[in-house]
Amino acid sequence: MTVDSFDACANELISFVRATKRLAHVPVVDGPLLERPAFMLLIGATEHGPVRPSTLAEVLYLDLSTVSRQLAALETSGWIARDRDPDDRRAFLVRITDEGRQVLGVNLAARRAVLKDLLTDWSEDERMEFARLLGLLNKTLEQRSGIPVFPTPAVRQETT
Repeated sequence: MTVDSFDACANELISFVRATKRLAHVPVVDGPLLERPAFMLLIGATEHGPVRPSTLAEVLYLDLSTVSRQLAALETSGWIARDRDPDDRRAFLVRITDEGRQVLGVNLAARRAVLKDLLTDWSEDERMEFARLLGLLNKTLEQRSGIPVFPTPAVRQETT
């Protein structure tokens, strides 16, 4: 039985998603390891902050109760801060703190180090082609959903 290109892509994407879940458990030497929800919330707060928790829940496709619980833990750790929304004093905005930026940067660096190790045997051309094709997939996902794929270039540059 032959596999068509769509099946081949689907199979490889499923394998890729499963394998990349391991990146969430990379060793972090210079700071605490962020679990995936905290990692994504810090990226969201970096990209969108100051931002309402409901906006983070929406752009990250998470339930507001999950976001609220995770934000409380991030605030306790000192990695985000809550401020009253100047436009609606009943609401709060969250923003990443300097310590949160540092923790996020260390976690991004650890994940990059794992990826660098994985791709070290690839040629520069192969790595650039891989990046180009992933970028094309992300662009298509953004166009179809209307929601940016995280992390965006601003977060990549800001935390390097």
